[in-house]
Amino acid sequence: MGESMQWWKASTDLKDHWKIGRLVKLLEISEVEAIGYVHLFYSFVAKFAETGDFGRIETEEIEAACKWKGTPKKFFDAFLKCPFIDKTSVGFRAHGFYDENTRHLKDISRKRRARTGRAQGDTEARDKQD
Repeated sequence: MGESMQWWKASTDLKDHWKIGRLVKLLEISEVEAIGYVHLFYSFVAKFAETGDFGRIETEEIEAACKWKGTPKKFFDAFLKCPFIDKTSVGFRAHGFYDENTRHLKDISRKRRARTGRAQGDTEARDKQD
């Protein structure tokens, strides 16, 4: 699956969280749909914005990735109001994503460095053989 984050930390308490209730009201959807949308959103963030910052990603792209078929921008606005999305000085961030996934992000970074080091070592070894 490339170098994107393979998983993200999800709370087993999500189904009972007050944000889900707010999302249900704002989007006029069921609790199950709200939980599904939250999972789709954080899965998208894990794959395309692993630090949680996604200022360069358009609202429409996020809604499409989360399979939102309703009124454009309603989904994004609801996620801001809950808040599953935070507005920052440079764009937007998935609320709490980086803090909850820091250990995994550090592990990804360490593995990338190790792979890069091995790849450089392999190239150097081939160069010495020639």
